[in-house]
This record gives sequence, structure tokens and C-alpha cells, in this order.
Amino acid sequence: MTIRMFVVKGLDPRSREVIDTGAKRTGGDALRFAGFTQDPTVLAGVARIADARQSGYLRTAMATSIPTLSNSDIIAWAELTPDVAGAISLARRTGKSINIQPSVWAYCLYELEKVGAHGATEFAESIADMRLDGKGDRRRVLLEIFHRASTGQRRKPGGRGIDLHRVPGLERVDIWSKS
Repeated sequence: MTIRMFVVKGLDPRSREVIDTGAKRTGGDALRFAGFTQDPTVLAGVARIADARQSGYLRTAMATSIPTLSNSDIIAWAELTPDVAGAISLARRTGKSINIQPSVWAYCLYELEKVGAHGATEFAESIADMRLDGKGDRRRVLLEIFHRASTGQRRKPGGRGIDLHRVPGLERVDIWSKS
């Protein structure tokens, strides 16, 4: 059986955005095609979280009605936000030991790095290494929230969000919704 195909070479790499649109491609796939090599799947997740938060859809940690971001929008966000790479790297180093999705942790660390890179690194590493100050330590509460989320529990009965700006060394941070 003979199959005829049309092959074109030397096209602009951006043409992938419109070729093969019937195939299901993830944001990570689109970033890989665009030349992003460091954790493109996590980068796509961070882009989605950032967009949802900026658009007002992500007001609490348990928000579920988040609009879909197009792959082209994910690429555009990644091109405008090259400084997120450090947070992704830090999230990969510290996230596994606290059982949190890499993109969620990377976004949190990216926001913390805006306040201060040293404080964000110390915060992430102290949680990952379990260097906590006892039962009242808000980092321990955060770990409990991560654990409940990973086991399918949405929140502590009667519980509220945690104000990360009260974590020692990160007093100016406010990434958790107070509403």
C-alpha cells in the first residue's frame, strides 16, 4: 500500500502552534516545542496557577473553578517570566519530602522569592528538613495542610487559611488568602 505525504522543511518553529491542532498537546509539550527544557510540565503548571491567581479565580488553596489557559498563553507567560526557573529548581529539591505537587510548590516559592530569595530558600529547606519549632509553628500547620490535601482531605474541620506572612523570617509575605 502506498501512502502519500506532504513534507515541508525549514518552517518557522512558531508554526507548531497551528499545525496538528487536532492532537491533544499539554502546556508542557508546547513549552518543549518552544525550546523550554527545564521542567516544562512544572513551568506550565506554574503559569496556570499564576494566571488563575492574577485573574481572581484562585482566592483560596482549595479553589477548583479555574479557567483553562491556552498553550500559546502558557508560552507567552514563560517567555515573560524567566526568573521562575530558580523557584522550579528549589521546588524540585525540597518538594518531594513534603509531598506537594511541584508546580504548586514552585509557584509558592516563586512568590516568596519576590520578597527575598534567601528567605524563600530557608523557608523551603526548613520545611523539607523538618527544622520546625514545635506544634505552634505555622510551617508545621502548612505541612499538615499539604498532607491532608495529598490524602484527599480538603481542610481541617472549622479550619481557616494560614497567614504565611507570620512565618518567622517571612513577615512581609502574604500569599495565602485571608478571606
